[in-house]
Amino acid sequence: MGSLTGCLSKAGKNISREDKAEIIARSKALRDDGELIPTADLMAVEALIASIEGAPPPPPPRRALDSAAPRPSGALPYVRPIPGLSFSSIND
Repeated sequence: MGSLTGCLSKAGKNISREDKAEIIARSKALRDDGELIPTADLMAVEALIASIEGAPPPPPPRRALDSAAPRPSGALPYVRPIPGLSFSSIND
């Protein structure tokens, strides 16, 4: 994740100067209260979004694929063997 000011700069004209200033001020206040920088930045952006009327709720966070998680019963394995084909025959 980049810096807050870098992200706001990339947003360009898609975000107003007033909103940018509000996000930066809120983030600074949160950092002054002891929040970690990435957390303060995220909380500041979320606070602005929440203040906008009619804003849809944020989507649920995506779960990372967990290869250690059990597969549902009947799920196919990731790689199915091909009858008559071995890895050694590929390199021959």
